[in-house]
Amino acid sequence: MNSSNQSALLLCQIGFESWGGSEIVSLELIEWFTARGWRVDLFTTAFGAPIAEAVTDKVKAGSLRVVTLGSDHELDAHAYELIWVNQSLIPRSIVAQLANDPVTTPVVWHHMSSFQHLGLPLLYEVEHALASVITCMAPVAQDRMREYGFPGHDIELFDNPAPDEFVFHERRIPRSALRTILVVSNHPPVELRDAAAILTARGIVMEFAGLSDSYGRITPQRIAKHDAVVTIGKTTQYALVMGVPVYSYDHFGGGGWILEKNLESEWYGNFAGRIARRVLSAEHIAEELEQGFGSAQAFAQASREASVGRWSLTRQLETLLADSRLARAPRSLNAGQVKLAVLQCAMRDELWGALRQAQRDVRQLRGSVDHPLETVRKQEGKQGGSLAQRWRSLSMWRRSR
Repeated sequence: MNSSNQSALLLCQIGFESWGGSEIVSLELIEWFTARGWRVDLFTTAFGAPIAEAVTDKVKAGSLRVVTLGSDHELDAHAYELIWVNQSLIPRSIVAQLANDPVTTPVVWHHMSSFQHLGLPLLYEVEHALASVITCMAPVAQDRMREYGFPGHDIELFDNPAPDEFVFHERRIPRSALRTILVVSNHPPVELRDAAAILTARGIVMEFAGLSDSYGRITPQRIAKHDAVVTIGKTTQYALVMGVPVYSYDHFGGGGWILEKNLESEWYGNFAGRIARRVLSAEHIAEELEQGFGSAQAFAQASREASVGRWSLTRQLETLLADSRLARAPRSLNAGQVKLAVLQCAMRDELWGALRQAQRDVRQLRGSVDHPLETVRKQEGKQGGSLAQRWRSLSMWRRSR
C-alpha cells in the first residue's frame, strides 16, 4: 500500500463533536495518516466543537474532508486505498455499490466495545462480506466478536495504542513520594472526589480532568506534570508508554494500581475497571493511592519499553498496513442483502438524528445535574452535610441499577 502518492482513506465515525474515547481514536487516525501524506475523508453523523477544532488546520489545508449524513452520495469506494469503519457506520452509497459493482478497496472494521450496541456487529452481513480485517480494542471484545462467527475472519487487536508524542515524550525524573495526581474521567464517582479531599489534607493534590472539570484533550505534557494518573480506558496506555503509574478506578470501580500481577487481566477488559469491579470507600482509595505508589511507579518505569512495544500507534498501524489481507479483492452482496443493509442504514440515520438532538439537550442541562456536589458542599454549613450524604446515596443507587 503506497502512501507517497496522495493515498486516500475513508474513515467512518459515528459522531465527531466531543472528547470521547471513540472520537479520540478517529482523531489519532486522522493525524497519523495525514502526517504521512494521506488525504482523509471523515464520514460522520455530526461534526462540531470541541473536537472539530483539533482538525481545523487539516480541513483548511485540504488534507481532511468532512462528509456528513445526507451528502454521502458523493462517496465512491473505488476512490480510496483504505476504508476504516468504526461503530458499524458505513455510507449507504458504498453499501449500494456492493450489489452491482463489487468493492475491491480493503476495509478495516473496528469494534470499540464488548457490550454497547454500537460496538457490536450491527451490519453483520455487510461486515462479513466487506471487511478485510476485523479489529477490536481489547481481548474482551475480541472474545465477544468471535461469538458471532465470522467464518474465515481472524479477529485482531487494535488495543488503543498511543501516538508518538506519548511514546517519545522525555522520560520524567520520578519522585520518591506521591505529591500530585491527575484524575481523567468524564464521570468520576463520589468516592474519588472524597478521596481527593482526604489526600489534600495530607499534602497530595488531585487534579480532575473531564466533562465536569477541565474538559479537553489529554496530552503527554499534561500527564508529565503529575506523579500518577487515576483513570480507565485508553488514557491508561498513554501513561504506561510514558512510564507514569496508573491507578485504575472510575464509576465501575476498578483494580487499583496497575502492576505486573494485574496488568494482563486489566488489559483483557480494556483497562475499564469492569474486570475487578472493586467499589471502594474514599478512605480505602486514599490509602491505596498513597501506600502503593512506590511499587506502581517502579513497575511503570521498569516496563516502559515493553509498554511502548505493545502500544505504539505507529508500530501497530505499520504492522496492520503491511498485512496481506489488505490487498485489493472483489467483495459483494446479493440484492436482498443490499436492500436489508440500506434499510438498516436508513433506520440508523433517523435514530441518530433524534439521538444527537437529545444529546445536545442533555449537554445544556449537564452543568446543573452532572456534578452538583460542589453546590451541595457549599450548602453543608447550613444543612449539616445532609444534602451531600443524600447525593452520595443517590449516586451509589444509580450505579447499582
